[in-house]
Amino acid sequence: AAHGIYLSEAEMDMIAESSTIVVHNPQSNMNNAVGRADIFALLRRGVLLGLGTDGMSADLWPDARCAALLHKHDLQNSGAGWAEIQQMVLKNNPAIYRRLTGQQLGQIKQDYLADLILIDYFPPTPISGENIWGHFLFGIADAPVDTSIINGNIVMQGRQIKGVDEAEIAARAQEVAAEVWKRFAQ
Repeated sequence: AAHGIYLSEAEMDMIAESSTIVVHNPQSNMNNAVGRADIFALLRRGVLLGLGTDGMSADLWPDARCAALLHKHDLQNSGAGWAEIQQMVLKNNPAIYRRLTGQQLGQIKQDYLADLILIDYFPPTPISGENIWGHFLFGIADAPVDTSIINGNIVMQGRQIKGVDEAEIAARAQEVAAEVWKRFAQ
């Protein structure tokens, strides 16, 4: 189930009892001004609650930041949602993927999908176990990816995608865009 807004207590109980997956999409909910999911009530019931984008972006990190800020703001509590959003992103999203595909991911260990990124991030403050989530949401999320490893294969290194001529693709995109605009103008 997506969004999970406007759920009654009884509906949340049914979702929990049926092992239904729910995905919280905070930016989409804010964009459509439809409210927000009660992530706390869903998680207390043991619902497998993930975080998604609902197409607002291909990048999950802005939604993680948005979710953290949204729940703090709505509840007027600077600590609200901190642990819950971390759980949704780091534990629940991989659990949802495993449940839907049977493939292991979300950890660096044998027999798990080996997808990793190396990020150019220079922290303004020391990183520790206590503040790393804050660094993720408010620093690392905006830092450029230098290297991407997908299923154990390096597909991008030094910000260059291997086997892809980005300049050629960009030039072709300019040509195609001009052709499309001409057709729309007719």
